This record gives sequence, structure tokens and C-alpha cells, in this order.
Amino acid sequence: MADIHVDLVYAHTSTDLFYASYNLPHGTTIAQLITWSMIEQYYPQLADNTLTCGVFNMTVTPQYKLQHNDRVELYRPLIITPIEARRIRAEKKRRGT
Repeated sequence: MADIHVDLVYAHTSTDLFYASYNLPHGTTIAQLITWSMIEQYYPQLADNTLTCGVFNMTVTPQYKLQHNDRVELYRPLIITPIEARRIRAEKKRRGT
């Protein structure tokens, strides 16, 4: 059976982006892709297995079997929730700073 092509993306910061393309055998899971890509060598914080991942912006489990041309995205935890960020902006606006 022919290989599948997938892209792996991880934005560590707004300026530090990991992007790589792979040809993998059918039946490969996201967990296997992460191990095979050795991304944890560059970003050790990904090794704690609390990683949230998605395919084309839809959250999936690491056991998801990849399809041809999937774009796998690894999500970092939020530093601040959107509600908290909005509250902080409103407070700054109220104070005029």
C-alpha cells in the first residue's frame, strides 16, 4: 500500500514555528508521528504526554489514524484564557493606560 503524506505543525511561540512534512505508512497514528518526528528533541516540554493535538483545527486523540494530506497541529496550553485577556484589556481601557 502506498505511503500517505502529512504535515506536522507546532507553534512554540509566535516566532518559533516547527513545520515538517512526512511520508508515512497507512495506519500511522499521531502518537507514532510525534515519536518518529523526534520533535521532543527540540521541544522537551512535549514529552510530558499532556499534549493536545488536532487535524485541520479539529481536536483528535493521539491514537487518531492519519489520512493522506492531513495537517497535524500540536497545541500548547493557554497562558491566559480569552475571558481573562478580555477582562485585563477592559480594565486597562477603564484606567486609560
